[in-house]
Amino acid sequence: MVKDAEQRLQALVQPMTALRQRLDAAEQKLRVAQVEGALHSQADRVRAIEAALVAGMHELGSSVRRAGFMGLASFFTPSQKLRDVANGIWV
Repeated sequence: MVKDAEQRLQALVQPMTALRQRLDAAEQKLRVAQVEGALHSQADRVRAIEAALVAGMHELGSSVRRAGFMGLASFFTPSQKLRDVANGIWV
């Protein structure tokens, strides 16, 4: 009789255990997706800043040439940190 009760209990517990494992896996996937989403959002902001910097540099270079100057470096030289970032170095 005890053995039958244990078997019935086990039969009830197994589906709950499987559901808990599936729920845990789904929650883990959600956490990963949330982190990835936040990182993609940050990367999008950096890309927008990059585009603005490139456009600004193009505009400055054009203005410098129109004014008759040849050297952009006389007006703007990127910092070492900016050069490091552009070269993929962690700053």
